[in-house]
Amino acid sequence: MLTTSNIGHVVEESLWGIAAALLVASLLSVWPHSRPRLRPLLLAMCATGTAYVVFMFMVDVPMYWARWVADEASGRRYLSLSQGVLDTSGRWVVSQQWQTWKSEVLWMSLYFSVAVWLSLGFVHVPAFTGDPSRGARAASQRKAPHARARAVRGAGSGLHTSGSAGW
Repeated sequence: MLTTSNIGHVVEESLWGIAAALLVASLLSVWPHSRPRLRPLLLAMCATGTAYVVFMFMVDVPMYWARWVADEASGRRYLSLSQGVLDTSGRWVVSQQWQTWKSEVLWMSLYFSVAVWLSLGFVHVPAFTGDPSRGARAASQRKAPHARARAVRGAGSGLHTSGSAGW
């Protein structure tokens, strides 16, 4: 935003939307390999991600695009990066007018409330591993590190895998 051109916002928000769409696609690819009891959570994550992608491409990106188009049509002169840095160090406009904030209220409300709580909730999301004993095995190995060392020494020369990503 240093240059005051909204085309940077268009690019940034588009990249966030694409990243979220790819995340939803990856969650969907995990679905067949996830434990059945975790599928409702996976479904909720996919639904939330899809809602985010829809919001980004139906509301956020078009809002910044419209601003950029209006600025271009009015012949707005943009700041250079150095001018933008100087501008941000000295410009302080405080407004409590609805007209100033109305186009920002939706995304700011979601970002500073719902997104914060979702981020905090990610701490409690269980692993989507297909091996339900994996958690118990890891816990028992933490209690007995010498048993883990014996298992590694006795494993032979090869690395044993099940052939799946563990999802």
